[in-house]
Amino acid sequence: MFFCALSMSAFAQAQSSVGLIAHWPMTGSAADTSGNGHNGHMVNVAPAPGMDGIAGHALSFNGANSMVTVPYSPAFNLPTSYSICAIINAQGFYAGNYANNIILTRGKTGPGSGTYYLTFSSYPHTLDCCTTDTTRECFEVVSETRPVSTSGYDYTPNIVPDQWYKVIGTFNDTVFQVYVNGVLKSTVGVSSPGMPLGTSTDSICIGYDIFEATAGYPFQFKGYIDDIMLFNRVLNDSEIVHYGDTCGRISLQPVNDTIAAGGTANYSIGSSIVGALYQWQEDAGAGFINLSNTAPYSGVYTPSLTITGAASGMSSNHYRCLVSNTWGCADTSASSLLSVSTTGVAPVAAADNIEVYPNPTTGKCFINLPVGSNATIELIGITGQLLLKQTTDRQTETIDMTGLASGVYILRIECNGNITYRKLAKH
Repeated sequence: MFFCALSMSAFAQAQSSVGLIAHWPMTGSAADTSGNGHNGHMVNVAPAPGMDGIAGHALSFNGANSMVTVPYSPAFNLPTSYSICAIINAQGFYAGNYANNIILTRGKTGPGSGTYYLTFSSYPHTLDCCTTDTTRECFEVVSETRPVSTSGYDYTPNIVPDQWYKVIGTFNDTVFQVYVNGVLKSTVGVSSPGMPLGTSTDSICIGYDIFEATAGYPFQFKGYIDDIMLFNRVLNDSEIVHYGDTCGRISLQPVNDTIAAGGTANYSIGSSIVGALYQWQEDAGAGFINLSNTAPYSGVYTPSLTITGAASGMSSNHYRCLVSNTWGCADTSASSLLSVSTTGVAPVAAADNIEVYPNPTTGKCFINLPVGSNATIELIGITGQLLLKQTTDRQTETIDMTGLASGVYILRIECNGNITYRKLAKH
């Protein structure tokens, strides 16, 4: 697809299914989850960690011969509007002439050919088919109703490698618009409003341009694709802003705490809820009520609650956290007990005898357990997925995280009948 005058954008889903042609979540396969049966065929792609850091939640494209092809369907002949959505992470840039890095394409260019595509390139900046500037890559959405000015796609900051982007390209028969991470980046008028997109019997290709490859322009994508959606309409503002959002849930629960009178208690949670808002609550025997940041409480609107100078009368109180966001996601943590010792000396918690190091880690980490322990160790992703489980009776156990993406993980350690949680960072 080349020419100098034009270069080519079980959680709750933020988009309505109205007008949804296909949805490829890329969770280790090219299956279409829209219910329309547009399943893809994978060629030289491999499972990879997604935007959430979880292995198998994206597909890796090698920038050479990787692609997903989707057989022709009449549904791919779109009307006068559409939206193409994608979550991608570029690991490099196509450096050949015309500069395109194909995310999704349908058909070979030509008026009325039924062609549309989402890509990124440096052409809007260079305006030169034979010059590539990999420091000025921009997302573009195009069909054969051509934009009046390709320079209109240029914006900053530009695409950089190894960063996740949620991109949506829309067309409404009057303008092309590109949104990146929910922000409108470009609006480009069309040269011939009202010109039909046309029809064809072409398939769809993801990560590669099979239609131009025979002419020497495969426009390979190198990196990770987490998600792709195709609609036969323009998404509304709310759908665009919240594309890629998932309600998520609380993935790290608070645990009971035992302190001496006058001491400090701490409760923490972990959550995968996007845009999370926090509210800690206390049950002193008459039901849970909201706390505020007044002594002895602090951090009541954060993931970590601190109780400073706890009185003996607070013993047996329970604490929990409500997590929500502004578009309706919500979850409630487990209830955790506070025990306050009146002797002035808090018993040693089982968790105090467990050591995790190094933290952060770049690969392997080690867990020191009390002598004679029988323990079950679980490694959990921040969204709650169990990644590893092993049992041990050794004093030092090894966890190998070499193949996992950088991010924050949770260790759940059940040792001699006691359970403790630790956050573990992978760099």
